[in-house]
Amino acid sequence: MRIRLNSLFKKKAQSFRVRKILREYNKVHSSSFLGYLRHHVTNRSSAATIEQAPVSSCEDDLQLIDCIRSLIPEEEKPGREDIWSSFIVPRRNALLGSLQQGNTESRAILNKMFDTPFGEGIELAGASLNERLRKDNDYRESLKLFHMDALVSLAEYLGVIYIESREQNRCGVVIYSDPDELWDKIERSLGIPVKFPAFKGGLFSIRTQRGHFTNRDCIYLYIAIRLREMVTHADAPLCEIGAGAGYLAYYCNLIGLTNVTLVDIPSVRVGATYFLRRNMQDTQFFFGEEPDCWSDVPGVRLVLPEHLVSVPHQYFEVLVNCDSLPEMAAETAREYIQKIPLLCKRFLSINQEAAGKMWHLDTPQNKVPKLVKEASVFQRQSRNLFWIRKSFIEEVYQCDS
Repeated sequence: MRIRLNSLFKKKAQSFRVRKILREYNKVHSSSFLGYLRHHVTNRSSAATIEQAPVSSCEDDLQLIDCIRSLIPEEEKPGREDIWSSFIVPRRNALLGSLQQGNTESRAILNKMFDTPFGEGIELAGASLNERLRKDNDYRESLKLFHMDALVSLAEYLGVIYIESREQNRCGVVIYSDPDELWDKIERSLGIPVKFPAFKGGLFSIRTQRGHFTNRDCIYLYIAIRLREMVTHADAPLCEIGAGAGYLAYYCNLIGLTNVTLVDIPSVRVGATYFLRRNMQDTQFFFGEEPDCWSDVPGVRLVLPEHLVSVPHQYFEVLVNCDSLPEMAAETAREYIQKIPLLCKRFLSINQEAAGKMWHLDTPQNKVPKLVKEASVFQRQSRNLFWIRKSFIEEVYQCDS
């Protein structure tokens, strides 16, 4: 009887804690996105259209679902306490169990992955957020400007449009540009066709002639461009720790970089595998156990953190972390920082360093420069404001072997 009561109290405490976390999550995502913008906003109407991307299936869905199931661990070990392990992963684990069931249910979940917990943390997505976006026009409009802000910033970085100046009373216009016209200019600058991932099931995004995009498309196209500037050849091995949906692999492939490794936890790898296999159907994929995984064979490598122990010394020419290390448990982030010099020659960090609290936790988020300084095996080559997202810092470090 005592054991049953203890179990009941434990379940109630856990339920209360989850509800508290959900309240904090909703609080973070309940405000307008307008405060996040780099560009001036007026009362003008935007020419862009934001909508929920259509849900679609593919011919080899069942084969892809079988691949997804093979990647689901029997039991994902709980991580150290941080934003992901205490909130996002538990919500994803319920979906992973559903994917082990019937094909019909699995297909329905995956085809609308950005309308489920699979979208949370890697995009501004998820069932509750999408429900609000469907009902709240002002909230939807603020998200549209948030995505347009990233597109305008990308165009400014490439120099295809000029930067507005409040000092000269010339501002509040560019964020209302036609998105197709800006993408036309970006495409001419890059000299290659720009095409967004065709599959974005259930994601609220801006519709264009090229498909749907969000700020993540702009961020990762920018990162792919920067990587192309940094590497010595097109098949140079590249890596991202904390890969989310896998946008980096998609945009590197778009501009001709063919060897990309994405590192993330099991529940995230499942979503990234589906997203990328839907959008990169002619690409070879590796999952960490293949004997030729760390060869020079072109492809996308979707691996778990434990697979990094088999990576040859400084195999990667550049390793990227974007919007991830600050949110990890401090010990986990330190372990990654200690590994990075063994994995790569250069480290590209794009992160905020405000050290705010991790939502429901009392612990502050990590500062990458502080972690790097503690490791003392990095030489910082540059530090700049990140072009695409307000309050983020872009740093390049040389790694001593």
